[in-house]
Amino acid sequence: MNRSRTKLRATVLVALVGMASTVPISRAAMERGPKPRTKAAAEAETPFAAASEAARNGDCKTALPLLAQTVAAEPKNAEALNLLAYCQRKTGRIDDAFVNYRRALALRPQFPAAREYLGEAHVQAALQQIDILRGYGESARPELDKLVAALRAAADAVGQGGSTAEKSKNEDW
Repeated sequence: MNRSRTKLRATVLVALVGMASTVPISRAAMERGPKPRTKAAAEAETPFAAASEAARNGDCKTALPLLAQTVAAEPKNAEALNLLAYCQRKTGRIDDAFVNYRRALALRPQFPAAREYLGEAHVQAALQQIDILRGYGESARPELDKLVAALRAAADAVGQGGSTAEKSKNEDW
């Protein structure tokens, strides 16, 4: 009798296991939602990924809070700092952009994209100063002319493959 109970239990267990594979997933399991299947899929759901997509689409206003969230969670993420600075620059927050480009470059000194964007930020800042000087009228004409000449000289030096850093040091006065 003991053997027949053991066989019965084993038969019932096999039947239950077989049935379990055909039973639909419980409601609780479905409510949790699917888990990402790959690392790429998981990364695509991060605030940084969403911010990157928004920035690529020219929507830096949407990207800024997502990037702030990313940088708060990952303060040593040079990519996030660079993109944050880029979006700050594109939305007119040039001083904040300078700070974050420098933070990105402190973490990763050989970061070509950050160097390029930092240079573009300096050009943008110089153009802002030109606009301000123009607003002063004729009284600021000599300073405006000097600034424009310095920018032209820098552009010429780059075009000729020369160093602009040494040349600009000597032309301040």
